[in-house]
Amino acid sequence: SEPNAEDVASLLLGLSLSWCFPPRFASIFGNLWADFMPNVTMELIQSLTKEYETED
Repeated sequence: SEPNAEDVASLLLGLSLSWCFPPRFASIFGNLWADFMPNVTMELIQSLTKEYETED
């Protein structure tokens, strides 16, 4: 099975990030991303459930 474009893109992105940025910066970015992503996910889920509830 051939890898799809998204897998290749994410792999290349990860390699380029690890190549360009020092580990300390990468870990800071990782922490920011870990802090940021759950909030966005929760807001998205809440907005979707609100839309679903109002449709009912």
